[in-house]
Amino acid sequence: MTTGLLGGSTSYFQLVQPTPDGSLALNVALPHEPEKKAFTLAARLRAPMVNAIVIADLDFISDQAFQLRANPAASGVGVDNITFFLNAIDVLAGDNSFVELRKRRVRLRTLERVEAQLRTFTERRIREEQQANTEAQAALNGAQGNLQKLGDEIARRPDLDAQAKDILVRNLEATERRKFDVLSVKIEQAKNTKIQASRENMEAEVRRIRGAIRTTAVLVPPFPVFLLGLVIFVRRQRRERAGAAALRRLRDAS
Repeated sequence: MTTGLLGGSTSYFQLVQPTPDGSLALNVALPHEPEKKAFTLAARLRAPMVNAIVIADLDFISDQAFQLRANPAASGVGVDNITFFLNAIDVLAGDNSFVELRKRRVRLRTLERVEAQLRTFTERRIREEQQANTEAQAALNGAQGNLQKLGDEIARRPDLDAQAKDILVRNLEATERRKFDVLSVKIEQAKNTKIQASRENMEAEVRRIRGAIRTTAVLVPPFPVFLLGLVIFVRRQRRERAGAAALRRLRDAS
């Protein structure tokens, strides 16, 4: 069992955060950064004396997985860890009678065109966040490289002895470290501003699309009824005019 190319990885301590009561809560607000490669999550091993399913991490069947399965609405995350575990046991036991049944799930009919537009906005937001992170890291690396360059220039000066060089380097490092810290804060703020702007733009586009859908849902349904009424009215008017004309002809003939 593998992920798709949009899969990625993150630290456990970023994904799970402690709560004030001592329990662990899932952080669902982490930025998604696809790594464009498939990750193997589980594998079936078959050999003359081996029949096993190897899973990458035993935490997939932890207490938190059961809690997420019991109350998916509260966490906003739907997982199939328990279903997969039960299917794995049945497959190893040679009983596949419930496997196909567990595969079935509720299918929600969605608006494919709207989903495609939302997917486009989401992918653009991910690219913009990745670009902001890349630019921030490049700026930090540049500042760090500049500090190293200045230290190397002091070390190459022939007019200073070792002690003077050491003092200058320490003073330079202290000064540049303060500048680096200030620069780091500014870069982090700029990165967060770009990410927030990207998310706000995506949310604005999503609201616009949903507003257009609601407006269409309100305005479009009466149109067929109106058109049908108009057609019936026109036909009735034609029949009345035809009847009146026929009645006049009968009167004229008499």
